[in-house]
Amino acid sequence: MALKKSLTTEQKAFLSAAFAKYGPTISRKQVLELSKESSLPVQRWLLRLKEYRSKRGTYNLETILAASEVTTANASPTAKTASVSA
Repeated sequence: MALKKSLTTEQKAFLSAAFAKYGPTISRKQVLELSKESSLPVQRWLLRLKEYRSKRGTYNLETILAASEVTTANASPTAKTASVSA
């Protein structure tokens, strides 16, 4: 499932830091801890995404990152040019 809108730079930075520190899944508690440790605010959008919950209070970061890459690839000017010229 693709994200409804592309991620901001701040959201991507948070997801990258979370993935590096905690791996492919993150709990609500870990989201709050990472927000407190870093200069980034609490990522409430992440806590509300039911599509990416693996179980109660746990979120699958790989799915979110994969969905954001697909959205970014579809929005790039080179992807549009390639599809038109093909």
